[in-house]
Amino acid sequence: MIPVRNREAPGFSDSEKYLAQLCEETFLSLWSHPNLFRARNKELADLIVIFGNDVLIFSDKCCRFPTGELKLAWQRWYRRAVRSSAKQLRRAAAWVRKHPGQIFLDARCEVAFPLPFPSRPRLHLIAVAVGAAEACRREHGGSGSLIVSSDISEVPFHTCDLDPGADFVHVLDDVALDCLIRELDTVSDFLAYLSAREAFIRSGRFFGASGEEDLVGCYLSRVDDDGNHAFVFGGDERVILGEGFYSRLVGSDEYARRKEADEISYLWDGLIEHVAQNAMAGALVVGAEQPLAAHEEGLRIMAAEPRVARRGLAKCVRTVGTYRLDQTMFARFIEGDADRPGYLLMRLNNEVEDYDVYRRTRLNMLEAYTLVTKDRHRDTREIVSIGFDRLDSDDQSVDMLYTEFPEWTPAQSAHAEQLRRKLGWKDRSQLRRVAARESEYPEQRRRRKVGRNEPCPCGSGIKYKKCCLS
Repeated sequence: MIPVRNREAPGFSDSEKYLAQLCEETFLSLWSHPNLFRARNKELADLIVIFGNDVLIFSDKCCRFPTGELKLAWQRWYRRAVRSSAKQLRRAAAWVRKHPGQIFLDARCEVAFPLPFPSRPRLHLIAVAVGAAEACRREHGGSGSLIVSSDISEVPFHTCDLDPGADFVHVLDDVALDCLIRELDTVSDFLAYLSAREAFIRSGRFFGASGEEDLVGCYLSRVDDDGNHAFVFGGDERVILGEGFYSRLVGSDEYARRKEADEISYLWDGLIEHVAQNAMAGALVVGAEQPLAAHEEGLRIMAAEPRVARRGLAKCVRTVGTYRLDQTMFARFIEGDADRPGYLLMRLNNEVEDYDVYRRTRLNMLEAYTLVTKDRHRDTREIVSIGFDRLDSDDQSVDMLYTEFPEWTPAQSAHAEQLRRKLGWKDRSQLRRVAARESEYPEQRRRRKVGRNEPCPCGSGIKYKKCCLS
């Protein structure tokens, strides 16, 4: 388990509390860890996110901007807020690479970090430099976000690639961090942006941007040949991103529809966080005897889904949890393949007085349904199975299984078929699969484009009036 440290306790500055809150909301509590230690009373970093092979290291410096002559004031602030952060980040990166097994939760180094660090991590270093926004607004107007340059750091309120020959350090002020968290609030979306940002700034094509928001606006407005967001431009000239990319984006109708469409996706976040909190507290009804790492793997698969994909997944959760409530069991399978996991969502109504019997029955049914589903969808190598009661029930418990199938033998297939017959499940009608595909920027709905009795556009296979229209 991972003890949750009280952020109101001494040792957390207001800036660190805010950073911890933002990161927990974005990366979720199982992967976001403030104030880890590398040796007795020696902090590793202000906050670290460990997500598979990706490790994000944050250094937070909140420094009051000095008074006096502007250039000298900037140099002093930059040295304390940015250069000092970069030094701390590179020291932490070196430690993670050389001593991944020597990281602790407490200052006395008595409680080892309970999740495995990757042996060859992909490191992302982030310096959060707070305190210059008001001075920047006075000088340049706008939001107060620092100007991003290719190779200039001596000019006041400009940041750049600190050392092109070393690990890249992303320098973000509080305005920039708020923007990133607002627009890229899943670990996969955030990581994709950081990787694209680093590659763009070091590509030789980047000359400058008026602020981090316009980098974000440009990124979200463009896609590459594979349909992924990227910094893509025609020609081979160096690129300057002036003001307006972000303001045009957030002022558009497409952006408003995107944010509206995202609302349901946070049901998926809540599902992950609910299981994760119980796992960290050692409060799982089933599987509490297993190490935290055993639960983390399946939860990480769920948390790796980007925001757009979470919309479709959350819609399916809602459908399974609310449709045909008089039917004791209801399930849907979101098909995966050799590269993507499949998701089995199963609702089992609690119709017995003994709650322990209900939980055991639900888990057994979920295990059996997982095998039967695999037998019908053999290209899917990983299945995350989620069992729950109807969404209007007082019982908010969740069963989650992560099953990996490196192979599927005739004996396993025969066992799955035996389970199907024993439980009386029909051959295919109860294994209905759905697509959970979503458009990031949904088209404006036209009246009567989808009839109330027609199949819902979300891909659930259920009538529109019973699914997303409800």
